[in-house]
Amino acid sequence: MVKAGVQMVRIAHNIADGNVYDSNFFVWGMPYSSPNLGIVPTTYGWCRVYDPYGIFADIHSMRWAIFLQDSWTIAKKLTLNYGIRMEKEDVPSFSDLPEFQEPPAKFDFADKIAPRFGFAYDVFGDNSLKVFGSIGLYYDVMKLWLGQAFGGLKWISYIYDIKTLDWTQFEETTHPDTSRPDLYELIESRNMAIPSYDTIQPDMEPYSKIEYTLGLQKKLGEDFSLTARFLHNRILWAIEDVGIETPEGLVYYTGNPGSDWISDKQREVLELPGLLPCPKARRNYYSVNISLDKRFSNNWMGGVNYTWSLLWGNFSGLASSDEFGRTDPNVERFFDSWILHRDQNLNETTGKLPTDRPHQLKIYGSYTFDFGLTVGLYTYAMSGTPVSRMLPLNNLQGYYPVGRFSDGRTPFLTRTDLYLEYNIKFGGKYRLQFNANITNLFNQKIAQRKYPQYCLGTIYVSNAELLAGFDYQELVERLDWPLDPRFLKPGFYTPSIDVRLGVKFIF
Repeated sequence: MVKAGVQMVRIAHNIADGNVYDSNFFVWGMPYSSPNLGIVPTTYGWCRVYDPYGIFADIHSMRWAIFLQDSWTIAKKLTLNYGIRMEKEDVPSFSDLPEFQEPPAKFDFADKIAPRFGFAYDVFGDNSLKVFGSIGLYYDVMKLWLGQAFGGLKWISYIYDIKTLDWTQFEETTHPDTSRPDLYELIESRNMAIPSYDTIQPDMEPYSKIEYTLGLQKKLGEDFSLTARFLHNRILWAIEDVGIETPEGLVYYTGNPGSDWISDKQREVLELPGLLPCPKARRNYYSVNISLDKRFSNNWMGGVNYTWSLLWGNFSGLASSDEFGRTDPNVERFFDSWILHRDQNLNETTGKLPTDRPHQLKIYGSYTFDFGLTVGLYTYAMSGTPVSRMLPLNNLQGYYPVGRFSDGRTPFLTRTDLYLEYNIKFGGKYRLQFNANITNLFNQKIAQRKYPQYCLGTIYVSNAELLAGFDYQELVERLDWPLDPRFLKPGFYTPSIDVRLGVKFIF
């Protein structure tokens, strides 16, 4: 049976998300480290003031898609599914200036052609054993957060030497402020989000991934089935803003990390002909899942599910687990500096990603008693996540001086939930239901994170020093930089036991 369709989606972005008042960030008793000025001595420390800081936009975008698909069954055993999808989209400009109203990024139907194919084979023709699989190319729909680089984000920092210990004297003012030398003295100002209208890759590939599966399902009885499934997906091309530090501030170039255009742009702007190429964004996921399930019969149902998996690469995708769950697609920190994907010896920091959990076991089941009580239980156990120590280098988050997975994993994570339900029938067709939903039944408190930051503040190191290679511990000792007392300490514990009670009248 052939199906065809057309899709139209309008995405709008109306946002005024900025600081109402000045944002003052105080660093007491430390020198100021700058990419332009080096290490600057201070009186009592330094203060960073953001003014303005925020995202302001009121724009929209129209997205179109057309698709064609078909399903074909051969000899009542083999079913084939195949199709193709094409999409057209653009990211509008966030700028109010008339000369910058054309979409800075757009893709036509010919740029996003996505074929898909799948099959299911009933081996014996009696539904007792089925083999299935699929392969497909998928494109992401670009998010409007990307427009931050085209006039949406305003971010100017003013750095002041603190001249007094009375921090209450710092008030909202017009920046840069040099009228109170008894309070503070301006060291420098930096635009951290210079608009990048001319800094988008002209031959940019759309955000894409390939995925394939292969599995089988065996019927073990009237109500039991065993399923085994292999899954692999990987990113082909990602789209990210690639930051390049200049004396005027941080300039963002939007494109495909790993492309020649990005690598050439880094060498050109930084004036470093010998700079190593920008790595391609990698996110490879492999998993094998085995599950035994029983459908509800004879008053009970249940199942056991085990998954082995590997999540490997240098890029966690549209949500940044390297930044503890930041969700700003296409504008995250992954490629905001050429050094972010290199360790202190300039090796690529490609490895196990922060949400990698190689072993996951889930057990569930429920039983309904004849007198109206249902008891349900769900429990899971899974490996901890990798811990990778970070160095606060050049005001960047996510720099791994000795690579990924340097300090083991967080503790093994387990939890059990319980559900109780009791129904009282009356009046023929009426029921009164009482229920209780208890999460974390045994009130386990398990750390989900170990603090990865090695030292406090941020250390600026020149590109020449980085290219020569360095020892981060020797650097911290030489500068007498304070260590972070939270380093590798556990935190972010699982929520405590939670009980929710409910009553329903069913008619």
